[in-house]
Amino acid sequence: MSRMGDWFEKRLPVAAGMRRMLDEEVPGGARFAYTLGSATLLTFVVLAVTGIAQLFFYVPTTAQAYDSLNFLRFQVPFGWLVHGLHYWAATVMVVLVLLHLIQAFLWGAFKKPRELTWVLGVLLMLATLGAFFTGGPLAWDEKGFWAAKVGSGIAGGVPVLGGLARQLFFGGVTVGQLTISHLFGWHVALIPIVIAVILWAHLSAFRRGGAAGPVKASERVGAFWPDQVLRDLIVFAVVIGLLVALSAVFMTPVTGPADPIDATYVARPEWSFLFLFQTLKYLPGSLEPLGTVGVPFLGTLLLLAVPWLDRSERRSPAKRPVAMAVFAVIVLAVVGLSVIGAQSTQEGGTAPSGPPPATPAASIVSTPPGPGPSLASHTIGGASHGATLFVAYCQQCHGARGVGGVKNAGSSDGTVPEINPIDPSLKSKDSQKFVDLIDEVIQNGSVPDGTPRLSMPSFGNTYAMSQQQISDVEAYVLQINGVQRVVISRPGVKPLTFLWITLIGLGVVVVASGVAMVQRR
Repeated sequence: MSRMGDWFEKRLPVAAGMRRMLDEEVPGGARFAYTLGSATLLTFVVLAVTGIAQLFFYVPTTAQAYDSLNFLRFQVPFGWLVHGLHYWAATVMVVLVLLHLIQAFLWGAFKKPRELTWVLGVLLMLATLGAFFTGGPLAWDEKGFWAAKVGSGIAGGVPVLGGLARQLFFGGVTVGQLTISHLFGWHVALIPIVIAVILWAHLSAFRRGGAAGPVKASERVGAFWPDQVLRDLIVFAVVIGLLVALSAVFMTPVTGPADPIDATYVARPEWSFLFLFQTLKYLPGSLEPLGTVGVPFLGTLLLLAVPWLDRSERRSPAKRPVAMAVFAVIVLAVVGLSVIGAQSTQEGGTAPSGPPPATPAASIVSTPPGPGPSLASHTIGGASHGATLFVAYCQQCHGARGVGGVKNAGSSDGTVPEINPIDPSLKSKDSQKFVDLIDEVIQNGSVPDGTPRLSMPSFGNTYAMSQQQISDVEAYVLQINGVQRVVISRPGVKPLTFLWITLIGLGVVVVASGVAMVQRR
């Protein structure tokens, strides 16, 4: 060791600590089943790095959060990758934490002397879910806004402490700027610190108590370095490849800008909270606190108490029938409620029945639009919600999915024009130009040639629809005409090209690690 290195080592013995960790023996020998914990740590690192990168572009205000995030995703080179990795790593970390906890339960890895390791694992799961929830509303899109609205309502319904909880997490009764400010503080600062501390304590407790090893007694041991490290590298490569693939192939959802007055949007929580959301539907108003507080509180207590509820020394699942039966019932209940919740909260719309009424003259605005673009035309809307709005506001005249317009006596073609496909004069391959062309008609309305019974009403100038709703409808109209509203204008490297480069590089890591593993046998 060099003189400088020796000087640092005497004062900060990093190398000695690394040697002790790498020389540690693995009970039962190295195996892929031991990689869930290290993969969870990897996703946390990805979240931390990409989260810091996003701070350089994200503006935590109700007026700019949505647009600033879209600017990062679609106009900043590699912004699609940064945001995509952060979005998908959050989901993957929740999955990995849950799988790791399930694995520890099935293997009986919580038994003496590893009770504290289990408790810290449960706390890590709760903190991870907290980060998962607080991150969603920061986009300040329709999905995030209404998730915050539902969360605020649930927090306010907590007996005695409801007002304090709502004030602490959501900034008060009204979901607005204070909400995004409070959630931003929780998501960016407080919860990551809590997770980092829990991870450190969890790893320390794990090293103190040692790995539980396989369920069946085995005298076989293996070296952490390089046997287990090689397996961790392979899993790391798979996780990174998965995150990049999800970011490159599946663009992070665009649900349109938050619209507090839009009653057509069906609020639903993230997948990890669907079971609780569905549980609340089965409880009448007087019993609602049982779902908002009782179920989460009792469930958390039950998880924390597992080491003391199952105190036998037997670790094999086959020799713990009562514990396995309770586990199976809970898992089936959570999965079942989540599936039902996902199916029962999908957006949908019902078209008005009967022929549409004649267009009132008062709803037609004949004056030209004001100077400059409208708010809707320069806001990236969500096509999915736009489909719901189209059913509510447009389908009665233009037909389902814009096909089969109703009869319109006096108009030049005898019907309300179809918009799928739309008139070529209103279409463009350039998404922004396409939006600008149709925005003027939606905002101001139009009167076809002749004396038609039905004219296009003004949805913007008469405030029949909000600007956020119009932006969603415009995104949907583009979609049914084969043009995507969302375009990554400056990708840095095209997503699919970057994916292939990444997969090739990670493939080399996997092959090299696999060859080294074979040679170690």
